[in-house]
Amino acid sequence: MNLKLIGSALIVAGTALGAGMLAIPMVLARLGFVGGSLVMLLVWAFTSYAALLLLEANLRVGVGSNMHGMAGKLLGKGGQWLTNASMMFLLYALLMAYVIGAGDLLHGTLASFGWHWPMMLCQLLVVLIGGLVVMLGTAAVDKFNRLLFAIMLICLLLALVMMLPRISFTHLYEMTPQLDGWMNTLPVLFTSFGFMVVIPSLVSYTNASGRQLRWVVLGGSGIPLVCYWLWFIACIGNLSAEHLSGLSGNVNQLVTALGHGMSELQPILHIFAAVALATSFLGVSLALFDLLAEICKRPNHRLGRFQSALMTLLPPLLIGILAPNQFLGALAYAGLALTFLAIFIPCAMVWCARKRNLVGEHAYQVIGGGMGLILCGLFGVLLIVAQF
Repeated sequence: MNLKLIGSALIVAGTALGAGMLAIPMVLARLGFVGGSLVMLLVWAFTSYAALLLLEANLRVGVGSNMHGMAGKLLGKGGQWLTNASMMFLLYALLMAYVIGAGDLLHGTLASFGWHWPMMLCQLLVVLIGGLVVMLGTAAVDKFNRLLFAIMLICLLLALVMMLPRISFTHLYEMTPQLDGWMNTLPVLFTSFGFMVVIPSLVSYTNASGRQLRWVVLGGSGIPLVCYWLWFIACIGNLSAEHLSGLSGNVNQLVTALGHGMSELQPILHIFAAVALATSFLGVSLALFDLLAEICKRPNHRLGRFQSALMTLLPPLLIGILAPNQFLGALAYAGLALTFLAIFIPCAMVWCARKRNLVGEHAYQVIGGGMGLILCGLFGVLLIVAQF
């Protein structure tokens, strides 16, 4: 059993399975059970395919290349600039959402014990703990993420066991789906599966074959798909669509509403939400940390890693302090950058790599050929349209 591959699949799953778990019920509630489930499956399929395209490009260029290096070799200076700009905008927007969500959750949890800490202090504590782990490197994030992921799955299982028997089928099937707004759900939903930013780091970390890494991507992304779907059923079955849609993206309000009337469920939901945010925070922070370290040529010693960590976490902390109620807004903004980074750029990279007939040490090609690239690109166009 290759623990690195299992750990890498869990990093993929943990990176996706975070803020999206908390956002999806609020944005998909208006579509109803069937409509929301179908849109979720559609987005997962295209997101996973695009992630495999990025994996193919990475393996063709060579193990050890991250997005910055891959874009420079395949797309030139202009493509490299667009890739870096999209990557940093995306990762900073995601980190901003995670800092806001985790800070809000910590603030609400402490308040329930009578400790009324300022929101800014709660956000600062989240950043300090997360930054310390990321500074220790990919191996440390892997080990810490395995522990967090196990805790998260246990809490999710306990929450589902308590919530699923309470489902009201009236909530599931007797509401009128607002299908005219289905495109508005795409940016947040797409961002919720935004795990592909960690692929270059995992390719370098595992040095595995293309076939092994394909199962890391599909297995890792399949876990959040199943968890999101079960969680969506539990949430929409316990709260009305109007209630979920009216929570204004507030994580603590969602957890409080779901646990209403069940005192034993409240602490489980708080732990689950906190760990879900932490796993995503670590994966995204690691990707941005490695990117900034390469772009800014920071050395891999204590001071250099501290500087990289500071560049990674200080901007989202400052923005989170200034906009503490923009959790869903930050995820939606991230969707625009993610469309370029996770759809258009991998398609362009694979097209260039195939045209040049580049074959790396671990040769791998995604099924679908040119038609797969076209369909994936059209999905990206749909996402851009959905932004407006």
